Amino acid sequence: METPGHSNRRDLATGASLFVLSVVWVVIVYVTVPTGSGVGPRAFPLVLGLVLMALSAILVGASLGNRRREAEPVPAARADANGPERKAARTALRLRLQVLVTVCATIAIYGYLMQKLGFVVATFPTVVTLLLILKERRILVLLGMGLGITFGCWLVFGKVLGAYMPGGTWISLF
Repeated sequence: METPGHSNRRDLATGASLFVLSVVWVVIVYVTVPTGSGVGPRAFPLVLGLVLMALSAILVGASLGNRRREAEPVPAARADANGPERKAARTALRLRLQVLVTVCATIAIYGYLMQKLGFVVATFPTVVTLLLILKERRILVLLGMGLGITFGCWLVFGKVLGAYMPGGTWISLF
């Protein structure tokens, strides 16, 4: 079981890291991307960086506010260092790391498959795999989400917005 202080420390560390990342992102975008006329190529990444900066500042502020309100736990109430709570926390951490590695591997494989098979063919199995990682097992949900996200992205980005959707070197359906 997690103590309240752990959650606040994690939120504070996450918020501070995201804030630093957003500041670096905004500076890089501002310095490297040309302005253009009207809404140029800099606008979208700059706005996303500023939104991330604001949300991470809110997370830092909330975690600092919660930290002040918490009472220090009584030493006798603390869990034994090798007790069942500690083992459960280690198991939960191991599970989170397994999911993280699996998702990262899936995304890396997706990049390779997109190059070889194209966007449409590579996206469907990737979406289904990520849903399976999230413990979704209903076949209609898997098929519906896989097809819906694949063809929805292809339609919106590829056809409506005219963005480049890669065709594969092995197979190219669209």
